[in-house]
Amino acid sequence: MKKTLTAVLAIAALGLAAACGSPAPDDEALVEGERTTQAGPCITRVIYGNTWLNAAGHDRSYFDVRGRVTWDGHCKVNAAGNAYAVLSNGWRPHFKGRTCVIALQQRGACSPVPGRCATRIAYGPAWLPAPSHPARHDDVKWVVTWDGVCHNDGDRSWARLSNGWKPVFRGRNACDLSFRYTQCGGLFANPVIDRDCPDPAVLKDGKTYYMVCTHAPIRSSTDLVHWKWRGKVFTEKNLPAWNKGPFLAPEMHRIGSKYVVYYSSGKGPTGRSAPPGPTSRSGPTGTSADPCWPRRLRACSTPPTSAPPTAGTT
Repeated sequence: MKKTLTAVLAIAALGLAAACGSPAPDDEALVEGERTTQAGPCITRVIYGNTWLNAAGHDRSYFDVRGRVTWDGHCKVNAAGNAYAVLSNGWRPHFKGRTCVIALQQRGACSPVPGRCATRIAYGPAWLPAPSHPARHDDVKWVVTWDGVCHNDGDRSWARLSNGWKPVFRGRNACDLSFRYTQCGGLFANPVIDRDCPDPAVLKDGKTYYMVCTHAPIRSSTDLVHWKWRGKVFTEKNLPAWNKGPFLAPEMHRIGSKYVVYYSSGKGPTGRSAPPGPTSRSGPTGTSADPCWPRRLRACSTPPTSAPPTAGTT
């Protein structure tokens, strides 16, 4: 799925991304730019980029920590040449290479109240600052990323950031930057689904998003980033007898208490391309019942809320 379907930031390349594992039930609070003033104790989600050298047995790239956790955005490099950050709670996450990437997302009764999404870009010791720039970092509203490419120019090197900046460093291949993201919705890598999923369509139902693609797979998400497999619209057991081709470009809609998936089929009973037709279901996931042939759409004009449950409908 392309990043145009996501509602939160996309951090691309180099390890400026993290697969954050299965989302927690409260992940709907972790959205870009939100002023998290929900009730409940202050919680900081600490999310590491994908060059993080994770602890053994920890299959997720984030931790939820009670209280407010901060980081100044700067990294140090150990004797092995790997970077590490020092967080306010004493943690020292290590990263492969010289770049640290950490996102901090706070929710609940945190003080001070978290602001809007911002990026701190911190520069390593080889950075050549502009005149009258004593700080070794820059704070920028919203999200700034780097593709990880270090360009050489004589005895210097430079990086191109997504906002157009080109920080210069002393020496070849000397680009040394770290990124801190605060209240930007976390980190993730595109594509958010790393397999075939053409013609995606997304339905929001309550706090959950449901997505269907060509060939009718169903996935659900609470944040448009982490998607869980939920089955297919049709299986071999309830596949309509008339179908002679794949189900193409589906869309899911909720009508009353039912869910309807509209789709096109590759070939109908006559061997010709079939026009779009619906299938009804009582829930957004699970298998479906085919209420009519797609070639006879007028027979499907009755709202699906009045259709009785059919075998195969969940």
